[in-house]
Formats: sequence, C-alpha cells, structure tokens
Amino acid sequence: MGTGGLAGGSLLLGAVLLVFWIVILVWLSQRLLRIVAHGTGWRPTSWRSVLLTFVTLLAAVHFGNWMITLLDDQITGQPFAAPGFPPAFLIGSIAIGVGVAAARLRGRP
Repeated sequence: MGTGGLAGGSLLLGAVLLVFWIVILVWLSQRLLRIVAHGTGWRPTSWRSVLLTFVTLLAAVHFGNWMITLLDDQITGQPFAAPGFPPAFLIGSIAIGVGVAAARLRGRP
C-alpha cells in the first residue's frame, strides 16, 4: 500500500492538519517578525530578524514538547524523561513558516 497502513481519511486529515499548522506558523511568524523589527529597529526581512524569529519559534516548540512530555509522564506515573530536540518535521515546518512570512513581508513596510 505504501502509506504505512493508514486509511485514506487519515491521510486526508493529516494533510489538512499539516496545512493548518503551516498557516498558523506563517501568521505567527509574521507577527513575530514585526515585533522584532519594532523592538530592534531592524527591517522585518533582515536576516537578523528572520534568524531571531526562527530561534524564538524553535525554542517555543521545544518548550511545548518538553511540557507535553512532562505532563504525559506525570499522568502515566512514569519517571520523567527529558525529551530530545524537536524532530526534523517541526524544525522544517518552522523554517517554512518563517520563510513564507518573510517573503510575504518583503514588499510591505
């Protein structure tokens, strides 16, 4: 089958959720780029603004991943195991979101 045994509905739901996740990241990245530009005096599309926004979102995802793991371990009664770095999927989706947001802001003040 090539889909790991997933049904068509599950694949469709996964694709819709992926698009929704990217849209949220683009919106959040645009807001953060403007906040960084306002706070630092850099242009929103400067490499420093883009890098700072990427690192901020990556840190937020890492912290969220840590909190979910902590909560899950407390609910199940397992000893806490610190999570590793976020998977490549999350890092890539953050990079896509920040890149699209920077491209959208290119022609705007």
